[in-house]
Amino acid sequence: MSINKLYIIIIGISLLIIAISISIYLPLKLDSKKLPETYECYILSIFWTPSSCETKYSGNYECYQKIKELGIEKYFTLHGLWPSPMDGSIPPACNENIDTVVVPNFDDDPDFKAKLEHFWPGLYSNNTYFWTHEYNKHGYCYMKRNYLNFIDDYKIFFEKSINFFENGYRDLMENILPDSKGVYNVSKSKFRSMLKYSKFNLTDYKTYSLICDDKTKLLSEIYFIFDLNYNPISQYNHQENCPDIFVLNFTDETKIPVWDKYDTYVYAIQYSPNTCVWQGEKCYEIIRNKEFYKFGIHGLWPSYKSGIYLQECNIGEDIEIKIEENKEYFENYFLKYCYSLYKSDNYFLTHEFNKHGFCYNKRTNIPDNDFYPFFNKTIDIFTKNNFNSILDNILDKLPKGENLINKSEVENELNKKFGENTYVLRCKEYNNKIYLDEIHFKLDLNFQFIAQAILYDTCNVDSFFINVI
Repeated sequence: MSINKLYIIIIGISLLIIAISISIYLPLKLDSKKLPETYECYILSIFWTPSSCETKYSGNYECYQKIKELGIEKYFTLHGLWPSPMDGSIPPACNENIDTVVVPNFDDDPDFKAKLEHFWPGLYSNNTYFWTHEYNKHGYCYMKRNYLNFIDDYKIFFEKSINFFENGYRDLMENILPDSKGVYNVSKSKFRSMLKYSKFNLTDYKTYSLICDDKTKLLSEIYFIFDLNYNPISQYNHQENCPDIFVLNFTDETKIPVWDKYDTYVYAIQYSPNTCVWQGEKCYEIIRNKEFYKFGIHGLWPSYKSGIYLQECNIGEDIEIKIEENKEYFENYFLKYCYSLYKSDNYFLTHEFNKHGFCYNKRTNIPDNDFYPFFNKTIDIFTKNNFNSILDNILDKLPKGENLINKSEVENELNKKFGENTYVLRCKEYNNKIYLDEIHFKLDLNFQFIAQAILYDTCNVDSFFINVI
């Protein structure tokens, strides 16, 4: 063998040994350094706290109590800091492996936990569940990319997020709309202009996204987008869902709706024969004994033109309605039109008065426990508008049993009597069929029909069933 061939063999063996060494050494070296991940930017997501209570806790006073106790009823709270792709999509979970889920012990540092409770409260769920979710879905990526001990040092991620958030994002609304109260509509262009002249100088609207609740159009969140060095940046596919006119709500009380600020009423009537389809024979027994059984009263509800329904008006001890204390009034008058197909009449009327009528009393300076004026007004509206017979032109032509009716036929009949956009139809699905459930009318504070209010039509079909008995 020549000397040259020997050198070539030696060199080849040496290179092979080096390659094997690298293949063994490199993973160990990478594990001892920062572990790179594939995300390209960060999203700082912040909740507008009053909207969080309104959209997630409809009819629930606990959320308003919580934010009042925490002193955050005028501020944003943290949703999270999210390592994200640049295509505008919501990032997937970083750690979905149930066997490796990190469950931090938030009780080991009471001061740190108190800080989380203030800036990062779980308004929708248990605090510990919420924080654990945020860490495994988002913080896990951040920590794995930037820190060796990415499981034990979970506080780093939370501290980073809170410090970032405290730098003006928490009190952003107070800076651009100080002393605002109540509920009102705002244009997207105006709101962007206010952000432009805020301390953040947000001249490029593609560096943030305005997120609204689909149903109420309330501003619920803002997403701020940053590169990996925390400089504002726009994603390739900027996405937001707030309409050109959306709703802002403010409160300096323990709840949004207060009785001196509502600006409209919703009058809800229920088509009783359809309710009995899913309630059963007991329901049929009730309406067979009623003179006005077609449409019954669900309620008269103080509301907002923006489409927001008031929460419980009476947040103190319920004023109980006892039918037996004035049987003549209830049995010969009120219960002819307004009765319960679900629970006892005492329960139903107590609920309706405390949830809705209490606001009416406060607004009209009637003593809190005098429920008769509210009930009388409710019946007066029903009888004056002949609500029980509003669809008789349609119903009288139908055979007994279930009938599939074109939605447009019902709308045409209501439009002739009350005007377009003064009502919405509410439907219910049962046994894979869509039934007309209720009709909600929009009334101003003088109880006149209006079209300038937002209500939500849940009959998103061309036809539905009407049960005739």
